[in-house]
This record gives sequence, structure tokens and C-alpha cells, in this order.
Amino acid sequence: MWKTNNLISGFVIKQITEQILLFYDFLIQIFNFRYQIFILQQIFIIYIVSYGTDFLKATYKQIEYICRLTARIFSNIYDQINQLIISNSYYIYFQVYVQIQILSLNSKCQINFSVISISSQSQIYKLLFDNYYIYLFFLSIYNQLINQLINQLIKFHKLLFNIFEGKKMIQQIKKYYSLEEFLSSSLLSHQVLHINFRSYKIKIGDEGALGLGSALANCINLSNLRLYLDYNQIGDEGASCLGSALVNCINLSNLALTLYRNQIGVMGASSLGSALANRINLSNLTLDLGSNQIGDEGASGLGSALANHINLSNLTLTLYYNQIGDEGASCLGSALVNCINLSNLTLDLSDNQIGAIGASGLGSALANCINLSNLALDLGRNQIGDEGASGLGSALANRINLSNLTLYLNYNQIGAIGASGLGSALVNCIKLSNLALNLSDNQIGAIGASGLGSALVNCINLSNLTLDLGQKQFICFGL
Repeated sequence: MWKTNNLISGFVIKQITEQILLFYDFLIQIFNFRYQIFILQQIFIIYIVSYGTDFLKATYKQIEYICRLTARIFSNIYDQINQLIISNSYYIYFQVYVQIQILSLNSKCQINFSVISISSQSQIYKLLFDNYYIYLFFLSIYNQLINQLINQLIKFHKLLFNIFEGKKMIQQIKKYYSLEEFLSSSLLSHQVLHINFRSYKIKIGDEGALGLGSALANCINLSNLRLYLDYNQIGDEGASCLGSALVNCINLSNLALTLYRNQIGVMGASSLGSALANRINLSNLTLDLGSNQIGDEGASGLGSALANHINLSNLTLTLYYNQIGDEGASCLGSALVNCINLSNLTLDLSDNQIGAIGASGLGSALANCINLSNLALDLGRNQIGDEGASGLGSALANRINLSNLTLYLNYNQIGAIGASGLGSALVNCIKLSNLALNLSDNQIGAIGASGLGSALVNCINLSNLTLDLGQKQFICFGL
């Protein structure tokens, strides 16, 4: 029996010795890895000083902490391995065990160290066997820590890449605040262009818009354009010139054009629409024609143009106070159906002349935008009434992918029936998680408010609700 135990002990000791030697080689690789990390750290420090944000610096601190932690622990264990070969084994086993416990805590890994029972009288046999499994545990923890470090480095690399790209983009952005300055610039070199001629004193008018359009026509390398021309007394002729210029910007993918409070009518809106129809590569479009006079015909013309934009994913269209009625709203909605990739839509049609037919038609059209997940619709200060509110709700009920919805229906002659119908319909938007609903300055009363509340409580995935009823009397919801 003694010989058998002795042979078993000898076999186990041999295996453990081989394991320790392998582990020794493994530590050498670790130290090489540490030196590489040190070099990377220096590079990161340079990058962070130049381009760092608070979030980036916090990420770096995590990486630095892991590097320092691994260096300290590996150094300790490295020394202990050397001692293990030539000195007191029991002391070393204890030290290794303690170090691994520290590593476990610092790396936030919950490790259960098993108590191993061995049917042998040899104390050294037990210690070596226990130590062998301790090393296995350590290797497991080390791998977790290294994976954590690698993941941090990968994330950090992506952040740095995004920062460099962002800095590169910032360097490319050219900003102009006067027409003369822009006209004298190197037009062909512009890729990202911000032009801001908002002014309450200087108005460029149609003549200035003509000069601006002629210059923009030469910016054939433009990919991103923001053009702010509010309060500039631009009419149909100026808007048409701007539209013609955009036809030449064949690489344009992001466009923000604000022409708020000018004098643009049907012809100007239609010309802008025709120009935009040729820019089928647009993926992000913001168009503000608020407080002009485009009417139903102008809205329909814009809609027809937008119908060609199959690549459009983000659209913000502001057409408030433009004398748009049912026909314009319905045509605009029907056109948006063709924007098959549209996922984010902000549509402001407030302060117009839209009734129940227009609201229902618009809603029915939007219901067919199959990829729409975020919708902000402002129909405040129109005349949609109960029928329009219920019809709009019924249409949106088919939008099962809708997750974020903002509806402004204030000042619309909506009563209890309309409010209750709207609420009952929204229950069918099964993925709706965020809802903001403004029904202030209507006539929904206590009955309508209670009906609305009782319906909304059945929106099973709703996590955030903002509700403005603007009621003077006290209302108790049945939630």
C-alpha cells in the first residue's frame, strides 16, 4: 500500500511540476504582454490629452487600473513561483492562495475554492494537489481578466476611432455667416458646410438667394449641408434658385434647410420639391418652411418629391402656419408611404386648416410606413374634432413597430368621444414604450379623461407617459 501511495504521489508530483513549469513559461508571456500594454498606455495618454472626453478618460482609468493590477499580481506570483522551486512549499502555497483571493476580489469574479479530500497520508501530496487546482483556478481568473482587458481595449480603440473621425469631420466643416464671405471661398473644396444667414437686420432677399444658389451649384463635393435662411424675405424666385442649386450637389446625403418666415408660396415649394426629388441619396433631411404660404398645392408638391426618397431614414418636416388643408395633409401622408426606410419622422402641421378627413388620411398613410419606430406629429390648432382624433388613433393602431410617439392635438375641438377613441386605439400599439400626448384646450371633460386613462392603462409596454389635458376641473383617472 505504501508503495502504491508513493507511486501515485510521485506521478501527481511529476504532473504538477510540469504544470508549474508550463505556468512559469506562461508568466514570461504575461510579462511580454505587460510591456506591450505599457507602450499602448503611453500612446493612449497622448491621444487622451489631445482628444479626450470625460467618458474617454474614465474608460482609460479602468484600463490603467487593470494594467496596474495585473502587473502587481503577476509580479508577486512570479516571485513566488521562483521561491516554490527552491524554498518552503507550505508558505508559498498559502501566499499563492491569498494572491488568488485578492485577484478574485479585484477582478470582481466570484470564485468558489473547493475543499478537496484526498485519501492519502502524505501532507506534501495534499498540498501539491491543492496547489495544482489553485493554479487551475488562477488560470481561469486570469483568462477572465485578460478578456476583460481586451474588451476594454477594443472599446477604447473604437472610441478613439470615432473621435478621430469626429475631429476630422470638425476640421472639414466650414461655417459662414455672411454671403460675401461664402462667395469668396473655395467652393469646390467644401464637403461639410454650415451657412447661417439668420438676421433680423440684413435680408438677402431673392437677389441674395440667387447669388447663394449659383455658388452652391459649384459645391459639387458637398455631402452635408446646413442652410439657415430664416427671416430673409425670400420668395418663390429665391426658393427656386436654391432648389436648382441643390440639383448639382450629387453627393449630398444630409441636408438641413430652414426657410422659416419668408414669402414662399406654391411655386417656390414645388420648385424646392422638384430639386429634392433628384437627391435620392438623402438619408437625413430637415426642411423648415414654417410661416410661409405654400398651401395644399405646395404641400402636395413637396410630398411628391419626398416619394422618391427610398433611402431616407430620418425626416423632420416643419410646415406650420401654411394654409394647408385636408388635401395637402392627405397627399403629404400618401407620399411618405414610399419612404420605405423611414424610421424617424417629425412632422409639424400645426396652425393650418386640417380637419377630420385630413387627419384620418394622414394617419392612414403613416400606418403604412412599415419601419417607422419614432413619430412626433404636431396637429395643434387645427379642426380635426372627435372624428379626426378617433380616425388618427385607429390608423396609428396598425403601427405595431411604433415605440416612441409624441402627439400634439391641442386646440382641435376634441371631445370625450375623440379622447376615448384615441386612447382605445393606442392600446393596439403593442411596442409603444414612450408616449407624450397633448390634448390641452379641447373639450374632453371628465368622462373623456377617464376613458382615455382607462384605455392607456392597458398599454402593456408603456414605461413613460407625458399627458397634458389642460383641464380646469379636477379629474380622477381610473388607473
